[in-house]
Amino acid sequence: MTALSIKYWKDTVTMHYLVKNTAAKCNADINENYTIMFEFKSIENILLSLVLISPVFSHVYLNTSLGLVKGTVMLSRNGNPFYAFLGLPYAHPPVGDLRFTNPIPYTIPWHDEYDATKQASFCIHSRLNFVIEGSEDCLYLNVYTPQLPSKNTTKLPVWFYIHPGRRLFGDPSTQRWGPHYIMDEPVIFVTAAYRLNSFGFLSMEDDVIPGNFGLKDQAAALLWIQRYISDYGGDPDRVTISGESSGGVDVSLHLSSPLSQPLFHRAIMQSGSHLNYRTVVKSGGSRRQAWKLASVVGCNKPYIKTSEDLLNCLRTIPAPLLTISIFFMMHDYILPHTYFGIVIENSNSEGAFLTLHPILEMQNPSNKTIMMGTNTNEGHQKAIAIFSPPYPGKKLKLKIRDHFLDDYQRLFPILFGFDHLPNRIVVMEEIKLKYFSEKPLKKSYHGIATAFGICTVQLNMIESALQYKGPKYFYHYDHLNIISYKKMYDVQYNLHTNESMGVVHGEEFRSIFHQEIMFPPVLDGEDRIVSERVVKLWSNFVAYGNPNGLSGEQIWKPVTTSDLEYLHISTSHLTMKTRPFWDEYIFFKRLGNPPLMNLTIYETLFSQNEIHSES
Repeated sequence: MTALSIKYWKDTVTMHYLVKNTAAKCNADINENYTIMFEFKSIENILLSLVLISPVFSHVYLNTSLGLVKGTVMLSRNGNPFYAFLGLPYAHPPVGDLRFTNPIPYTIPWHDEYDATKQASFCIHSRLNFVIEGSEDCLYLNVYTPQLPSKNTTKLPVWFYIHPGRRLFGDPSTQRWGPHYIMDEPVIFVTAAYRLNSFGFLSMEDDVIPGNFGLKDQAAALLWIQRYISDYGGDPDRVTISGESSGGVDVSLHLSSPLSQPLFHRAIMQSGSHLNYRTVVKSGGSRRQAWKLASVVGCNKPYIKTSEDLLNCLRTIPAPLLTISIFFMMHDYILPHTYFGIVIENSNSEGAFLTLHPILEMQNPSNKTIMMGTNTNEGHQKAIAIFSPPYPGKKLKLKIRDHFLDDYQRLFPILFGFDHLPNRIVVMEEIKLKYFSEKPLKKSYHGIATAFGICTVQLNMIESALQYKGPKYFYHYDHLNIISYKKMYDVQYNLHTNESMGVVHGEEFRSIFHQEIMFPPVLDGEDRIVSERVVKLWSNFVAYGNPNGLSGEQIWKPVTTSDLEYLHISTSHLTMKTRPFWDEYIFFKRLGNPPLMNLTIYETLFSQNEIHSES
C-alpha cells in the first residue's frame, strides 16, 4: 500500500463505512441493469475512490427502456442511501408550434448516457414580485427510489405528487419537496413540472385552444409512470396521486377525468378539492379571459377574429411577457376568478381531460380509495394578503388591504366564494356576525382568517368526503411545528401579530417533506416524532390503500357513516373522532353551504356549458 493510499485511508474511515454500507444495501452485484460506481480492483483504488466519491454526491447508472441514465445517490433522514433521477423528459417541450397544445409523450430512446443528476428547468412562472423563473421547455419529472431494480427485489408502490401554487407558480424541486423523510419507507416518489398560468390553462373553449394543458401534463406524467417506472423498480399497478391546496384540487379532478382514470389507483387530497363552485369556469368565462390576455399582449388587432388567429398571434409573444401579463389582467391578486381556470371540453376532442362537470362524476360509485383532510386554520394565508403592511416589492398588497376593508360587502362574497348567490349580502352579514362582529373589521384578523379557512377549505373537504361514493379515510392535522409555516408567512409578509393562528395552510408539509429552501434541515423532538408518524401513515396508504398497513393495530378507521369518522393528528396522540369542524359545518349548511358546488348551482351555471361540451 502506497503512502498516498495510507493517507487517503486515514482521512476517509467514515466515508469508507458509508460507501461500503451503500454498496451492501444496493446489492450491487445483482445483475447488469445498473452499476454503482463502487467497483474497485485493488485496495489502492478503493482508498483513492473513497476520497473522490461521496455517497451523497456519487453516481448510479441504470439501464432503462429509453437508454442509460445517470442518477445521484443521496442520504435519507435516517442515513439510508436512496437514488435520485432528476429531469427525466416525459413530454416533448411545449414550445413554438406546440405552445397551447396537448402534451406529446416522450418516447424517443437516447443513444448516449442521459444525465439525470441535475434539476431540469421549471415551468415558467412569476410570483407577485415580477421575478420570472423557469422556461417553457419544462416537462420533466424526478424519480426517487430507496432501491434499484433487481431479480431479488419486489417492485415498489409509486407516490406521485402534484405541487401547489394556484396553477400560477410552483416547482417540483428537491429543495422544496425533498423526499428524504419518505425515502426511509419502501415507496418510490415522483414529482413533475407542469405548465402554469396561461401556458397551462388558456382556453378558447374549442378544439383550437381546448385548455386544461397543465392537467394534461400531469396525466402525461402518469402515462410515463405506467410505461417506464418499472425500469426504476416501481410498480405501475400501485400508483397513488397526491397534492395539497391547488394540487389537491387537481387530484380530485383526476378522479373525474377519463384521461387519467386508468393511470392511477389511489388518491390523497390535502386541503384542496374541486367542490368550490369556481373550480370549473362556466361557459364563456375562459374565452373572455383569453381575449383579455390578447388585449394585454397586443393580439387584439382588427384582423384577429378567430381562435386560429389568436393562437397564431400568441405563439409569437415572448414567454416572459405572457408570464407577467396575468398581473395586468387582475384587479385583485387574491380574487380567484381572475385566473385562467379549468374548463369542460368537448367529449369528442382528442385528449380531452374533463368532459363532465366533477359534481356529476361524483354521483357515480368509485373503487378508488382516497385519503383526505384539512389543517386547523386554513385561512391564514388569505388573511395576511389583506392585512399585511406594505414593504418593497409589495405595493399591490397595500391596494388590496385598503379597498378590501372599504368595500367588504362586494369583495368578501367573491373571496369567500358565494358571489353567485342572489342573497349574498344576507349571507355575508351572517358570517360577519358569527366570526368578526365584536371588533372593527380592520382589527378582526383572527376572525377573518378563521372564516376564510372554513369557507374555502374545510367545508370543501368535509362535503367532498361525505359525497364521495368510494372507500375513504379522513384526517385533521393539528400539530404546530417549532418553526412553522405561520412564522414563515409572518416574516415573508412583514406581518406582526401575537394572535395564535394554530396550524395553518401547508403546515403538514413540515412533517412530510425536507424543505431546505425554506426551513432548517432538521426536525427535532416532538416535530420529528409527528413527522415519522405522518410519513408512515401516508406511505402505508400509498403501499396498501390502508394508512395503518396490513398488520398491527388499525388505529385509523375508514369513514363509514355520515358522522365522518376521522383521525385527529395532534402533537401527542393519534385519536379517532367524529364530526370535524361540525359547528361550522352546520352553520354553513343552514346558509346552504354557499361556497360549494351542488346540483342546483350546477344546473344554474353549467347547463349550457354541458350541452356545448357534448356537441
